[in-house]
Amino acid sequence: MNTIKVRNIEIGSGTPKIIVPIVGVTKQEIIDEAKTFDSIPVDVVEWRVDWFEGVFDFEKVEDVLKELRAVLGETPILMTFNQKDLGARISCSSLSLKSRNAQITLGCIVFSLFVWLLFILTALFIYGPDTLFSINGLHSLLNSAMILLFSIALTLLVSTFALKQQSLSMIANVASLGLCFLSGIFVPQYLLGKGVLAVAHFLPTYWYIRLNSMLGGISDEILTTAKYWRFIGIQFGFFVAIFCIYLVSSKYQKRSRNA
Repeated sequence: MNTIKVRNIEIGSGTPKIIVPIVGVTKQEIIDEAKTFDSIPVDVVEWRVDWFEGVFDFEKVEDVLKELRAVLGETPILMTFNQKDLGARISCSSLSLKSRNAQITLGCIVFSLFVWLLFILTALFIYGPDTLFSINGLHSLLNSAMILLFSIALTLLVSTFALKQQSLSMIANVASLGLCFLSGIFVPQYLLGKGVLAVAHFLPTYWYIRLNSMLGGISDEILTTAKYWRFIGIQFGFFVAIFCIYLVSSKYQKRSRNA
């Protein structure tokens, strides 16, 4: 791993470095805050210059920096500017938000289809073409395609929120495990309580599993053509609803960006 040495601090080696911010508004507040760092372990000082009242006056900024250097000695100073207007300025590029969202959508669809086709090829290898492309097999493929559409729409919806990696991992775990437990993926639906099943009716995975169980012959329910298409329609309805929410969220994101 490459390291960077800034004054007497080598970043990228040894123990993690401690960065402490300064968010004073006036020059005196900034200097007074810097003087308090003598009593705490500090490796790098971050000056949030966007908090400074004279941020757009270069001479005032330079004056503060000189005094900070005198107070902090050899401690590296990281100067950052974090404002919505600046972020909007940086975002002004040839790649519009509409184009970015379109690329995210296309990438999500391509990746999801790749994984789905990979599972189909696995099933083809295990069960053979006679089983996979039978009437029941084709019905099962369409059923899996419906839940795939819902998954894509849900992923796109989450992508409209500016979340950190840890938050995304948490949402993915909660959503996937919650759907599995409530819908009968981990536990057969006939073992679930009435209260759980009442909640599960509002989840697309419930209808997917219920239909899948009938197609696989592991359910006491009798599968009819009308029931099959009703369950498929319900899952498709969930997809349309989540996808519409995604479109609204994207539009709101665009307005917030242009505000």
